[in-house]
Parts: sequence; C-alpha cells; structure tokens
Amino acid sequence: MIISRNLISHFLPRIQDYSIEQITSALFKSGIEVEAVDEIKAPNGVVYGLIESFEKVEGSDKLNFCKVLIPSEGKVRDIVCGASNVRNNLKVVVALPGASLLGGKVKIQERKVFGKLSQGMICAYGELHEFKLIGSNFPKGIIELPDDFDINRPFSLSHICLDDVVLDLSIPTNRNDLHCAWGIAEELAKNLGCPHEEGDVPNISDWNLKTLLVVNNFSVSDPSINKALYCYACFNEIPDRSLDTGNSLTFREKSNYFSLLLNRYLQGIDIPELEGRRIPIDWRRILEFLCISCEFKESLISRLKNYSFSVEEDFVIPPPWRDDIQDQKDFAEEVARFMDIGDLEERPPVTYLSLPDNKGIFELLRIKSFLRSRGFFECSSFNLQDGNLVRNSFHLWGEDTHTVENPISVDRVSYRRHGLYELLSVLEFNKDDGMEMHPIFEITYNPNGNEEVLNVLIPEVSESFPMCSTVISGNIFDLQSYLKRVFLLIDKRIEFKLCHENKEPFWGVNLMHIMDGDTILGYVGYLKTKLPEKVVGASVLLSREGSKISRVSRERGKFPSSTRDISILVKPDFKGLQELMHSWNPPFLEGVKLLERYEDKGSISYLFRFTFRSHEKTLTKEDIDNSMSLIYKCIESKGLMVR
Repeated sequence: MIISRNLISHFLPRIQDYSIEQITSALFKSGIEVEAVDEIKAPNGVVYGLIESFEKVEGSDKLNFCKVLIPSEGKVRDIVCGASNVRNNLKVVVALPGASLLGGKVKIQERKVFGKLSQGMICAYGELHEFKLIGSNFPKGIIELPDDFDINRPFSLSHICLDDVVLDLSIPTNRNDLHCAWGIAEELAKNLGCPHEEGDVPNISDWNLKTLLVVNNFSVSDPSINKALYCYACFNEIPDRSLDTGNSLTFREKSNYFSLLLNRYLQGIDIPELEGRRIPIDWRRILEFLCISCEFKESLISRLKNYSFSVEEDFVIPPPWRDDIQDQKDFAEEVARFMDIGDLEERPPVTYLSLPDNKGIFELLRIKSFLRSRGFFECSSFNLQDGNLVRNSFHLWGEDTHTVENPISVDRVSYRRHGLYELLSVLEFNKDDGMEMHPIFEITYNPNGNEEVLNVLIPEVSESFPMCSTVISGNIFDLQSYLKRVFLLIDKRIEFKLCHENKEPFWGVNLMHIMDGDTILGYVGYLKTKLPEKVVGASVLLSREGSKISRVSRERGKFPSSTRDISILVKPDFKGLQELMHSWNPPFLEGVKLLERYEDKGSISYLFRFTFRSHEKTLTKEDIDNSMSLIYKCIESKGLMVR
C-alpha cells in the first residue's frame, strides 16, 4: 500500500515530529512492514516564475518560446518549453542554469533549441524528484501554481505540498482497518503514544489536494472527483493504481465502519450506532499468560479505554473498526502487542523471582522480546506438576530435584526437573479447554547448576488451502531458525548435528544436538505428547558457570524487515533440504521459513519465505535483490530450479 506522511498528518499532525526510523518501528510493532521509503528532497537552483508571454517555435509543432519573469532575479529569462499547458500569466516552477535535479542525474544548462537560446527549464512534477514508488500518475504538463501563489519568496517543497515522505507498506492480512489513512493514523497514535486528532476532513484547496493525491499514487481529475478520491484514501482501502469513482460515491455495506465514515464525509450521512462485539474473557488467564500482575489490571484497562476499547466485568468490546479481534486469543495478542516490558509500571514477578540479578537479565529480556515478537507466549507459572508425581517427570540436565518459587504465588513451591514436560502440560490444558494452541516458551534458572535454560515448544499446525495444498506453520526448521537468532542476540553462533541417542521427552527420530563448537548446549526435535498434533520443542542452555551472558551492543527491531517468497522445484528423491537451507547465508538474511510443500507432475515444490533485516538502516530494493541473487546462485549450484 502506498501512503504519504502528509496524508497521515491530516489525522495525526504530530507525525511530522517523528523520524522515519521511529515511524517504521511503530508500524512494525503492529506487524506493518515498510518495504520501501521515498523521501522527497528539495533540488537546488529552483525558483518561482511567471510566464509573461509565449510564442510557437518555428519548425516545431510542440515547442513554445516563453518569456518568464523570475522575481528573485528581477529579470525575464527566455525558456523553451514543450508542455501543452503553457499559457500567459501562469505561475510556474523554474530550474535555472546550474540546477541539479533528480538526485544529480540532470544538470540544467543554457542551450540552443531550434535556434532559440533556452536559459532554464519550466518544471513538471516528475522533473523535481524521481518518484520511485508512485508510478506515472502525474498531471500532464508543467506544474500550474495557483493564481494567488506568492512567487516572490524562495523556493520550498512545503509551498507546493511536496515536503513529504512516501511509504510502501505491507499490511497484515487480518487488519482491514489499516488499509486507509485514518486507520494508519489510529495505529501510529497508539504505538507512538501521541493523541489522535478527531474531527472532520481538513478543508484544503483544490490545488493542494491535487498534489497530495499525486504523491499518494492517484490519477487526478477534476476537483469534485479529487475530493471523492481524497475521502476514499482517508476512510477506505487505498489502491495502488487509478481509481474510477464514477460508481463509488455511495457505499451500501453498512457493516463496514470505514464505508460509513466515507458516506458521512461524502454525503453528510450520520454514522449509526453500531452494536459492539462483546467478547467473553477470563482476566486471570490473560494476566497470568502475559505475565502481568493482578495489581496492574486497572492500569491496563485504563490504557485499553484510551484505544477505544470498552471493558466490562467479564467482557471486552473492541472498537467497531477492529474486525480482527474476534475472541479472547485475539484480545490477548493485542494486549501483548502494546504492553512491552519497558511500558510496565512494575516488572513482571518472573523477572526477579526466577532469575538472579547478576545473570544477564538485560540479555534475557531481549530474548523474550524477540520470541514474543514472533508470536510466542511466555509461560509465567511453571509449577504445574504435582509434587507427588515428580518421580515420573523427564530430565535432561541432571538427576537432582530442586525447588523453585512460583512467580505468581510466592508462598507456593513445587518440585521440577524439566520444563519441557511442564510446557507440554500447558498445551494439553489449553487443548482440553478448547483454546487455540500457541507457541510457548520459558527461561528458567537452575540454582544447582548455575545455568539459564530456554525451553520452547511449537505446535505444528496444518491449514488447508485450495487445490489440496497445505501450509505447515511451526515445524522444526522454524524452531532452528528462531534458536539461531536467539543466540545471535547473545553473540553466539550455534549449529545443529544429528543425535543418535534417546533423550526424553523427545522422539529418537530427527533429534538434533544444539552445538556451540564441540559443546552440546541442548536438543531440538519432536516431542512425545498426548496431543493429536505434532509438537516440536527445544531445551538449551543459554550459559554455564564461567560463561555468563554478557551485554552486547546489538539492538534488533530498530529497522523494519522485508520478505521475499520463492518456490524451488526438486525431484521426489531429493534428500538435501536441510543442508540447502543451512547453506543460505547472504547479507541481511534474518530467517528462512518453509511455507508450503506440494507435489506436481512427479516433482516436489517447496515454497520458502526469506526475511531480511539490517541493524543499521532500512533495506532498499537493491540490497534485497543482491542478497536474493546469492541465494539463487546457491540453489543453481545444487542443480535445482526456481519456479
């Protein structure tokens, strides 16, 4: 989706106070990827002028010889112009000799054209800036400034509404409310912590409106259509191409909140009161699952009300435009999205009851933040097993049984040996309660071994798609990718090697060692469980005594990620898929995910998604293309074909 900062600012004026990096970070918090950024920068050597007279150039059907008054110089210049909209007394933008346009690609010089000396250039939109994202929807001809425009002042992009930044956004498929300027402004207001401006659509001039629509990739027409387009961009899906509004001035879908807003501003129709969705919720489960203390509940409710949520005793009513929040699971995910640990008035008890202060809490919180950003839920209550049944639990890291304090209730303690057993119990409890299963994790401290242990589970879920194809989410390759990223956060690199021994609670097939050089840090593989779904899990030591986690300077999430999908065709007997995935190591590659596998005419196709990110900048299309070219070469070197 193409949208500009100036369009968003009509609902969120304070957006102008934030840098592009802050805006992209705030958008990414809601799952919106900024795929490209085009910041319009002012050219040098550009002034305003007035066409005093013009005449056709002899020998040419299109060229005009213009006399242009340049107020900043106090003189008239001769300029040859081929635009069809040249006329007397038209105020224009002029590039003088020596001006540098299009990022230095075009240098303006005096030159003779059909025997006439041209002392500059009268500019069109596409000659002031190389618009990379918005196609060719510019008005034809030179820029026509309004009759009341002051041409005696120095040139500025703000005078002609071009002091803007154009963003190419990738919107999550479940967030229909984000396909318009009002929705993006609402989300940015929430994530940036600045107030959202209420009120009517601003009353702007026809000429400024035309410029705004050009920057937002609309083909402009007469003023009445421009107004319709503008309202459409504000309150309904923004297309990436020209829009025919001839039959779109009335929207009859009353269940669509944004259609109602659009009718209101186009036709003055009052928005009816919409009956909200009352979603039943269990506050105890939500607070425990998100590791939030009960004392923090009132503060949480207050924040929700600021975001247009209504909260009753055992129900929550989301805003009418949030069609993506349908049940308790969706509500919990929304709370987790904006309740970062740094935003909490008090730290969750798990951070100071389960971990000692000198064991790298700073780095562990970064690991938690990364896993949460990937859709994992943290288990904060890990004393689920009965002390009388402890002898039946599994273990990996030693025979001794020890006690840990419950982070939710300090008075209650229980025996534990291995967190994977208890995390499996969490999934089984949720399944028995009819709840949708999510990836879960915990980071525990072993006081006997002076170790931090990361335990993580992902239920492998198959979703049916048309034509009998399936998408597998949460398989062993995903978990290996996540583990690699976790250890990069603490400045370590790990490898995976096949394990030929049995380790409970893993199945023996496809069990892998997690290696740091020659040291075995843990295991990853499929787990024994009563669940009908497959569950992949890992248990891994984050540090041992004498090798504590140390603070590192690397920060993640400051700049947005970008993704590319490719499909690889292999023969049915191909066995090197895992080796192939491990061989991909181009610059900026953050992770690889296997999305889909399907058979076609005796061959097998694998659909992969590559995620790229830089910790120093927002990646450009050229950066990603260069990385993908290395991946293509690696695939071709294996004799495989990219579809």
